[in-house]
Amino acid sequence: MDLLFNAAKAGDLETVSTQIYNGVDVNVTDQDGYTAIMWAAVRGHIDVFQFLLDAGTDLTIETDDGWKVSDIAKNWNQTSMLELLHNKQNPTVQPPPTPASNNQSVVQQTALAPPPPTPPAAATTPAATNSDDVQKLRDDIASMKEDLRKELKALGERLSAKVSTIERKLAQIHKILQEQNSN
Repeated sequence: MDLLFNAAKAGDLETVSTQIYNGVDVNVTDQDGYTAIMWAAVRGHIDVFQFLLDAGTDLTIETDDGWKVSDIAKNWNQTSMLELLHNKQNPTVQPPPTPASNNQSVVQQTALAPPPPTPPAAATTPAATNSDDVQKLRDDIASMKEDLRKELKALGERLSAKVSTIERKLAQIHKILQEQNSN
């Protein structure tokens, strides 16, 4: 999951899309309650933001501080993202914006601008032409997930062993210090 958050922060659309296509929940939150789309909003990565929006991100999720993605986009002056959110939540056809008058602020003028074009589909999307290709891709993904699970389990076991070693060494240090203090 950290990979998803780091990719969203960095604007790495390829990694974000790969993570989502490989089954990472688009609505997963980090330790502060931020979703990947929130990080894309903070950092201004419109292509990642658009992808995650299209992937079905729950726009009602709040951070630990009570912020929704719309609050974050507004706070960081991400007018294009606010427009995308508005269009997602209000999918009616809007008339084209009228030219901004001289009395409007730059922010208001920017808000009237049409949203940027949707980025092309990620290169990681396989172009399967028949059900055999699709099944092979699903089998490949399942195999990769199983390999990852095994690697994570082995990593957990190695970490557990290292923690045990550290605890033993700390106990030895504590024992030595107690002996020194008693002398």
